[in-house]
Amino acid sequence: MSLTVKPDTCYAFAWANGRIQIGRRLPDNAMPLAKGPRQALFQLITPRAVMDSTGLRVPTVDSTMDHLEVVEAIASWGERLARHNDHPEITLI
Repeated sequence: MSLTVKPDTCYAFAWANGRIQIGRRLPDNAMPLAKGPRQALFQLITPRAVMDSTGLRVPTVDSTMDHLEVVEAIASWGERLARHNDHPEITLI
């Protein structure tokens, strides 16, 4: 079951391949990063993520990692986001 938030609130989440998305729902199997206003999430995440041809990615995730390594890398990167979060309206998950 995915979670849905208020109309002005979005979730930032990462997939096992490192891809980051921001949306109104938190899909099953996605790793939550934060929730808050869409623009504030982009302001927090974009400078710390990698942009490639598919969009935003967690910079510490690569295709050679096993599932546990990916989970640890995304969690560690989420902690980095928390240290840089100066947006009071963003909640790190």
